[in-house]
Amino acid sequence: MDLAALKLKHLLLEKMPLLQKRINAMPEASRQSAEKSLKLLTEFDGRMAVDAPGAALYAIFLDSLTRHVFADELGQGQAWESFMAANAITYSAQQDHMLGREDSPFWDNVQTPEREDKWDIVVRTLAMSWQQGLLLLGADPASWRWGKIHTYTWESGSTKMKPWLPTVPAMAVGALGRYLDRGPFPAPGSTNTVNVAGYTIGEGFKVWNVPAMRLIVDFSLAEPLYLVNAGGQSGNPASRHYDDGIPLYLSGENRSLAFHAPVLVSQQFNRTLILQPAACRRCVRNTEIKEGAVHGDWRPDAGY
Repeated sequence: MDLAALKLKHLLLEKMPLLQKRINAMPEASRQSAEKSLKLLTEFDGRMAVDAPGAALYAIFLDSLTRHVFADELGQGQAWESFMAANAITYSAQQDHMLGREDSPFWDNVQTPEREDKWDIVVRTLAMSWQQGLLLLGADPASWRWGKIHTYTWESGSTKMKPWLPTVPAMAVGALGRYLDRGPFPAPGSTNTVNVAGYTIGEGFKVWNVPAMRLIVDFSLAEPLYLVNAGGQSGNPASRHYDDGIPLYLSGENRSLAFHAPVLVSQQFNRTLILQPAACRRCVRNTEIKEGAVHGDWRPDAGY
């Protein structure tokens, strides 16, 4: 649930008479687009599900509003990049202006002779967001999907360095990425949801903040721990455990990690790795191989 989306919904409903008056004064094509955006956003329940048309339009609206409000003053250079970085880690000027700040000087478009207020920019953004949705997601709004533009990709460190590499090394890294990287996959959530999937508002929808794991501890249960990690346990791309956790992660489900019930423990753990001090190496060599466990033995496919 994205609470900022719900607050926007209630704000639009509160300002409906004013918005409708501004929309009616727009050219016909823009008026129709703005009305369609307004209708979908005021019907949206705030759930950022991968198959939600309203989630896709809300994100497009916020992305477009960010550019409408700030790009005319900041441009697209270092000032814009610093603004994006600051909003990603601390204060969210985009959402602050979306939900308030009617007196902010940023509402006025300095590139036009007239002086705009907040609701001029909001109705323009409503119209343009609908048109952008058609371009990104197709002509049928009922088939719009948040997960089509908002995606997880597990990238290796070399892939993340690719934009700063010379041409030939970048090509080599690109080829290697087909072996090391996984994705893209449809991603639910947003920057504001508990199941966070953060992206840089104002610069598209590519997820860069993927939770490393989801952990639940319910002490009322005999086996209280539930845990799923992102990707897999192994850092070796040749291992089946390199990416075998992705389907469970994408499903939104979780996995019980047993520590007490012998049956569950035997089902989940079939190898034991014992680390011994150097003085006990002889102990490791002489360790007995027991049923269901290998003591003192490490194997490349074990997923460690």
